[in-house]
Amino acid sequence: MNTNFKPNNYLDSVGQNEKTSFQSFTFSWLIFNMLKICGIDFSKTSVNTADKNTKSSDAVCASKETTDFEVSKTETTIEAVKFVKKRKTKKHPKDYYYPPFGKDKIAVIDNFIRSNKILMYILTAIFFRIMVLPHTPFIKTATIMIAFIVIGSMSRIWLKYIPLHSFGFELILLFTIVSGKLFGPGAGLIVGVISMVLSAAITDEEPMKLWPAFVAIAIVGNLSGVLTIASISVLGVTLTVLYDVIISVIYYFLGSSGAKIILFDITHITWNYYMFYNIAPWLVLLVV
Repeated sequence: MNTNFKPNNYLDSVGQNEKTSFQSFTFSWLIFNMLKICGIDFSKTSVNTADKNTKSSDAVCASKETTDFEVSKTETTIEAVKFVKKRKTKKHPKDYYYPPFGKDKIAVIDNFIRSNKILMYILTAIFFRIMVLPHTPFIKTATIMIAFIVIGSMSRIWLKYIPLHSFGFELILLFTIVSGKLFGPGAGLIVGVISMVLSAAITDEEPMKLWPAFVAIAIVGNLSGVLTIASISVLGVTLTVLYDVIISVIYYFLGSSGAKIILFDITHITWNYYMFYNIAPWLVLLVV
């Protein structure tokens, strides 16, 4: 009976197992604390490792965000530069602004003038000297013509800030006709053409867009020294109408708007009528 008593043996085995597990736990705890006393702490290592992993992941994310920000900033800078370049690029005129004859030859001449500016300045000075030479005194005539050129070319500077090209408010025609009347056809041609070229440079206009104005101002400047009309007022208004007729016909057949042409003619003739009947007689007396 006593040897077959199973519950007691079962309880003894259970107690033995619990005692063994308790002893192993106690032994492990002692080893852990001894290592901890020696300076080896597994709990801190695991925490530090976790912190390091967290920090490294945060650093990776931060570097990625910084890289993305730098890339976006670089792209924004590139786009801004492209926008500035695009804004500063000059708009070339449409094809119908060019003369219907010899486009290739005109392009070659234009490139030659742009690449040889110093030579052009020297030739202009020589031409200026030859044309003004017959008039005495030379210094006075040259000074007056240079003043007319400077003031005339600056008179269209408002078009750079208010691009209303349909309004004909300028002083180039006044000084061109007065120069031709006082100093001859060569002087009128020089003042008119040089003033128009400098005016186009000041207002950032494409020179080829103004070629009808160059042709008309050359004709008017030459005729102002050839026609024998005594009154500067009548001469000025007559040549103003001729100038407007020439450029209006050319620009109309090149495709410009008829309404803009009419508006320019009305404002230009009205403005120059006032200038030649009120300013030109006084200007002639002042120069002579």
